[in-house]
Amino acid sequence: MKTRHESEHAEVTIPIRFTGSDGLSATTQAWALATFIRRVGWEEIVGNAVDKAEATAMRDAILVLQSTLADAGFDVR
Repeated sequence: MKTRHESEHAEVTIPIRFTGSDGLSATTQAWALATFIRRVGWEEIVGNAVDKAEATAMRDAILVLQSTLADAGFDVR
């Protein structure tokens, strides 16, 4: 049985539009997100997950987001 988080989709695309706010430019927002997800570690992920499987899924999603941001020029490595 599929949970509400699972679907039959082989791929999901989620466009992200940074528009700037509170005096920050869109570029600054993108860099801030890239920096934040680079600094999030396994302990924070596990601390926010209900179990190891969810933590692993979260980590994998973060890695995809890091790669996507890097491909767009926001690579903090």
